[in-house]
Amino acid sequence: MLAGYEWVDVDKDFFKKGGLAGASETNSYKAGVNWYLNPMFRVMLDYVYNDYSSAIVSHDNGTKDDREHMGWARFALEY
Repeated sequence: MLAGYEWVDVDKDFFKKGGLAGASETNSYKAGVNWYLNPMFRVMLDYVYNDYSSAIVSHDNGTKDDREHMGWARFALEY
């Protein structure tokens, strides 16, 4: 089982130097589980929730959001 928290804070002028746009602060919350089918095969499922200080996530309808949900699945085979 996995649980975690990350906090990132960058200088607000960091993105202006390259003509980029972004949030200066991000809080990330993580959770995950591992499932071992047998000693040689593992399935890993992870969930991450990112909370940004400003709206940076663009949706297909043109709106922006200041949070993001991500899910990952990984498989490992040992031989």
